[in-house]
Amino acid sequence: MLSTRFTEYGLTGTFFIITQILLFYNLHDSTLYDQVVTYIGNFHNSIGLLSSENTSSLLTALAFVSVFVIGLSLDLLGSIFLQREMQCLALEIKKNSSWLDNFVKQNSEYMAQNYTQVLQSVSQTKKLSQLFSHLKTMNNADRVRSFFISYVLVNLGKDKSQILIEQIHLWRTGRVVSVIIWVFSAEILFMEYLSSSFSYTTFGIIILSLLIATFLARSAYERMLTTLFSLMYILIKEKNA
Repeated sequence: MLSTRFTEYGLTGTFFIITQILLFYNLHDSTLYDQVVTYIGNFHNSIGLLSSENTSSLLTALAFVSVFVIGLSLDLLGSIFLQREMQCLALEIKKNSSWLDNFVKQNSEYMAQNYTQVLQSVSQTKKLSQLFSHLKTMNNADRVRSFFISYVLVNLGKDKSQILIEQIHLWRTGRVVSVIIWVFSAEILFMEYLSSSFSYTTFGIIILSLLIATFLARSAYERMLTTLFSLMYILIKEKNA
């Protein structure tokens, strides 16, 4: 599991670096480009003071650490989709409440209050004055989802729950890819704003990219929830049979 997580961080971190290289290439005629090139040159000269073997080892270590740290940071930034994920979870719970309610009652000491607040969030109107309450509801949704996933994984075991594990990995990776698209689009938009050649076509493409990224993150999460609730339903039916 740990190696899988590091693989995810490595892939997403590399993808992010590629987008930044593409962005940097488009800055070739700007002052920022010259400043970055100068900094890289100074860094290379400083590293050159070491022996060639030490330099190679140091650069390799820095590259690996940078990629994984970037991947971890992007995973944490995925929290910007928590609100959408809470809404998806609340709707899925409401749709399956006919059989979920009894399950929650059996585990009421841990999650009854969280479950009720997540259900109530479906019909609540979002106001600025309710921001703190809304953040608390997102924490409740995270607690409920974690309990559901733990229930399935513990009762099915690692081998039988592989389908859910794959969907969880897909959801997390999809969310990070969406974050990368958001960051890259925001950088392009900022560059267009600073330049004298602002293009409405570019602006439209950026907005479309943001919508696709949001849809990608939501779609991956909904697929994971569908698998999760299907497995939960089968497990609960078998236990009550």
